[in-house]
Amino acid sequence: MTSLTLQLLITSSVLALVALPLIFKWVPPNRIYGFRTARTLADTGIWYRANQFCGWAILLASAVSIVLLAALPFPWTSSTLNEGLAPVLVLVVPILVAVTSSYFYLGRVT
Repeated sequence: MTSLTLQLLITSSVLALVALPLIFKWVPPNRIYGFRTARTLADTGIWYRANQFCGWAILLASAVSIVLLAALPFPWTSSTLNEGLAPVLVLVVPILVAVTSSYFYLGRVT
């Protein structure tokens, strides 16, 4: 396991922890932390529903990233671009899917 893979595993774990307060609706509407859009900030009910969905999506994305980072061999040598790019994509793509699905969910809720 490379040091980059280890850093990405830690990052995925931190993202999973950050998602928990959103899932449990512990985060009130604010402009710093949470799934912040004009619609979520305008309505408390929408804030909590959208943030709970986003929290679950991020938790799932983090779990997928952790499993893939731990299970997939990244056999490339340090001289190739793939060594750094492949593990990063394993983290970034699930998070992008989570955020995109949260926007679609928000569109359905409002």
